[in-house]
Amino acid sequence: MKSFKLYDKALLQQEITCQSGNAYLLNTNYKLWIKFGLMLKNEEHIDVAFLLEAGFYLEEDENDILNQLIDFYNNANIYPRQLDDGIDDVTTELIDWENDGEYIYLAFLNKYNIDLETCEYLHWHKFKALFNGLFIGYQDIVRTRAYKGDDKKEIRERIKWEIKNDNVKLQDEKTQAIHEYLKQF
Repeated sequence: MKSFKLYDKALLQQEITCQSGNAYLLNTNYKLWIKFGLMLKNEEHIDVAFLLEAGFYLEEDENDILNQLIDFYNNANIYPRQLDDGIDDVTTELIDWENDGEYIYLAFLNKYNIDLETCEYLHWHKFKALFNGLFIGYQDIVRTRAYKGDDKKEIRERIKWEIKNDNVKLQDEKTQAIHEYLKQF
């Protein structure tokens, strides 16, 4: 799965390839992917052909395609890291694509001057990046990573956003102690 990388020539995924070797071009317009997300949420049977440029797929590829489309929809990122302490286990749904539509529209218009009603095309991953930017700015992430204080909540947030380097241990003893403490819960 390709994620949004600034250094790639082909920034955004446009195609999936099944184990059978068959490749399918994706229709990456954000409006279709919101619809797909709603279908997943409602546990509807999903005929995924509407997400493929060709509008059809070979039956042998159906399960593989669905799994790859779910991966594309989620566009997983390693940040913020999920800690195994049970504190972040959120069971409350926070975004309602159907009923929050006017607020999402207004937020995009205010922050980015993008009119989602007249926007003919916006790649799903670009939409998600902009959507995530409504809640947290990059400067907030950097500020969190740079935190050096004693507040356990702030240290916990720093650990979640910390750039992971498998060759380097946690940077200081205080962070290590908090990390070990949080693992107990």
